[in-house]
Amino acid sequence: MTTIKKEAGFTLIEVMVALTTMAIAFLAVCALHLSSYRTDIRNRDESQALYLANQKVEELRSRTFSNVVNGEDFSAYPFAVEWTVTTPQVWRKDVLITVSWNEKISFLDGTRPEPGDDPFNRSIQVTTIIADLE
Repeated sequence: MTTIKKEAGFTLIEVMVALTTMAIAFLAVCALHLSSYRTDIRNRDESQALYLANQKVEELRSRTFSNVVNGEDFSAYPFAVEWTVTTPQVWRKDVLITVSWNEKISFLDGTRPEPGDDPFNRSIQVTTIIADLE
């Protein structure tokens, strides 16, 4: 009689378990990449907005004291720059600069802004004091 030698290898169940484990790991890596991409876009937009706000601060500081008044600037699309000037004292002006922009990606919970919502749904604010000490 001849004996059949048992061949060494993987069973179908072992292969399916390995494929399932690899698929779960791959999905986790994809989710991490997507989260990193969204964070990168948000950080880039906030960095640009802060740059625009600081640029506006320097522009307002270079003006004469009497020419520092309320205003808005929409030339840096998709960012809207608005500044409000209050005069608590004759020699002092408080300036609040708000830079707003439309969110380019969905929110963290996966929703997007509704059409009726305010299109500028993200913003940063910078404040400064301009004094006339002459």
